[in-house]
Amino acid sequence: MDAPQQAEARPADVPVVDRSRYPELGARYRSIVIDTMVLITFMFIAGYALDPFPDAPEGLRKGIFFFIWFGYEPLAMTFLGATLGNRVMRIRVRKAADESRRIDIAQAYLRYVVKLCLGWLSFLTMGSDTKLRAIHDKVSGSVMVREEALTSEGGMSARTVMAA
Repeated sequence: MDAPQQAEARPADVPVVDRSRYPELGARYRSIVIDTMVLITFMFIAGYALDPFPDAPEGLRKGIFFFIWFGYEPLAMTFLGATLGNRVMRIRVRKAADESRRIDIAQAYLRYVVKLCLGWLSFLTMGSDTKLRAIHDKVSGSVMVREEALTSEGGMSARTVMAA
């Protein structure tokens, strides 16, 4: 006689999480590749814009470089709700405590710095996290959410999601 199968024991206070709401590593990786191409394009544009000014101060050149590499992602996340790569891949970064809200500028910079420092190692926790959060998401209190998961909640339109 076969032993009856037992349901997996789960404490009553642990909610069931729909993992399909959260993008897998492949979508996040493709988003990063797109954003890297955007950054390289910005660098070429900045270089060509400064070509006619060979005597431009070195500080100006460094400042532009710094602004492009350390401004693009955090500022886009905070003020536009997503980077270009996120938009193309239809994923958004939100507050882990309230997925309907964008992260603030401090969270965006903390997330970006941790992601830069750890590189691909930051993604090692995704497989064991119910919301597929990477280390930089956990440290900054953020979560990546699929756009369609946001639009299906409360009748939010894609335009509303972009504004949120």
